[in-house]
Amino acid sequence: MSKKRQLILALGTNHHRQENMRLAQAHLHDLLRDIEFSSSALTAAIGEFPGTYLNCVGRATTSLMLCELQTKFKAIEASCGDSREKREAGCIEMDIDILKYGEERLHEADWDRAYIQRLLIELYSR
Repeated sequence: MSKKRQLILALGTNHHRQENMRLAQAHLHDLLRDIEFSSSALTAAIGEFPGTYLNCVGRATTSLMLCELQTKFKAIEASCGDSREKREAGCIEMDIDILKYGEERLHEADWDRAYIQRLLIELYSR
């Protein structure tokens, strides 16, 4: 049997925000049965893409390999309407980033963002 690993995710959307967040969370719950989400927070854009973003973080355990998760998360993003063309135009239907996979920390710059820290504190204080 595959080893279970801790998983921490960051979700963000700047288009059809509430709808896409609900849809992505439902798909993630189907994939990761023990996933828990923080509340959602509106944040100003960071970097090249404009708009106000709706963000949340989630935690779960998984026995899936990192590459399998990335493929499945890309499919969830696409189910929310995300595409390369829309991203190039600054429309982020859904972005799912893996912040932690087992002991490996990813997207290091995201860990320093105030909203990520606040949402993680909320999630882990339950």
